[in-house]
Amino acid sequence: GVASSAVIAANSGQDSARETIAAQAKVLEPALLETRRDIHAHPELGNTEHRTAELVAKQLREMGLEVKTGVARTGVVAILKGALPGPTVALRADMDALPVKEVSGLPFASKAKGVYLDKEVDVMHACGHDAHTAILLSTAKILTGMRDRLPGTVVFYFQPAEEGPSDFIPDGKNTWGAKMMVQEGLMKSPKPDAVFGLHVWAGVPAGQIAYRPGPTLASSDDLRIKILGKQTHAGRPWDGIDPITVGAQAIVGLQTVVSRRTDISS
Repeated sequence: GVASSAVIAANSGQDSARETIAAQAKVLEPALLETRRDIHAHPELGNTEHRTAELVAKQLREMGLEVKTGVARTGVVAILKGALPGPTVALRADMDALPVKEVSGLPFASKAKGVYLDKEVDVMHACGHDAHTAILLSTAKILTGMRDRLPGTVVFYFQPAEEGPSDFIPDGKNTWGAKMMVQEGLMKSPKPDAVFGLHVWAGVPAGQIAYRPGPTLASSDDLRIKILGKQTHAGRPWDGIDPITVGAQAIVGLQTVVSRRTDISS
């Protein structure tokens, strides 16, 4: 009946969209690789992604999208409004690199330097954020070309400082990029009904995507403990407190919190 016809039409439309996306992805592959290698050769630490943000904003504007820069200091956001009614979906990529020296020998290997906590360091895209940024730019390009049959709104988040800030600012604005984006009200207008983040992963077979809702992968944080010792003569160690021994015991004890008391299976 009518319901069956509607289902068939919907499935046909989905198949057509998949075919269009697959064909466009193939066409854009060379440009995606070029963009990824460009970003890889010019990595920037958290909150210093000025060149990367400029590259991203330029490509998004060329697509005719609404673009906002300077989000959470160096982030970029673009909005694509589809021609059909539907939900608001956000897609997110991170842009920053790490204080790591690249020794790959690739023709597009990084030779960049940066300042990390007041020290000059080598900089490298060692976590795949160059790929994430290039992938999301290509995704934006494909979806923009399908605007006339796209339901709802797509918001593209290009997040800075996913690895944390590389500098210290007394006014408190040296926080993680995602946290600052949220604090600035980014997710209130437009408010996404769902947000999808992407991370390349060497352990997943080529051509496959692994996913799960909620938090996944890992993050780092700072824990500072001050241990105060008591000075004494080496011949009378019982009159003092050895902070080295206490520190070693603290490290061993804290490790068991992760390895013995944290259930990461759920």
